[in-house]
Amino acid sequence: IKIIFKRKRNIGKNAHPYYRTFLDRIAKNPSFVLIDSDISAIRVIEKCSAVISMPFTSTAILAKEMGKPSIYYDSKGIIQKDDRASHGTTVFSGKEELKIWIDHLVQNERISKEND
Repeated sequence: IKIIFKRKRNIGKNAHPYYRTFLDRIAKNPSFVLIDSDISAIRVIEKCSAVISMPFTSTAILAKEMGKPSIYYDSKGIIQKDDRASHGTTVFSGKEELKIWIDHLVQNERISKEND
C-alpha cells in the first residue's frame, strides 16, 4: 500500500513543530508520498484506488462522485457516524475500523487482479 498525503494548503513555518516533525519522519518511509498542496485534488484522486479524508473535506465527496471508495477518518472517535457534515460518506473511528476497511480494499483488489 502506498499512502499519498495531500494537505489542503502549505502553511509552512506556521504548522505546529510536532506536526512538521511528524511529516518529516513519515516522509522518509518509501510507502508514504507527500503531494504538493498546489496540485489539484482531482488529479490526485484520479490516480488513487481509495480516498481517506480528514476532517470533513470536499475530497471525500469528489472521490465518491468519481467512483472511488471514500471515507472520513476520525482518529479520536469524537464525530458521530451520522454527522450531517459527512454528506452520507461513511465515518470510521479509530485504528481498528480503518484497518478493517483497508484490509477489505486490499482483498478486493487482489481478487480483481486474479480475475483479470
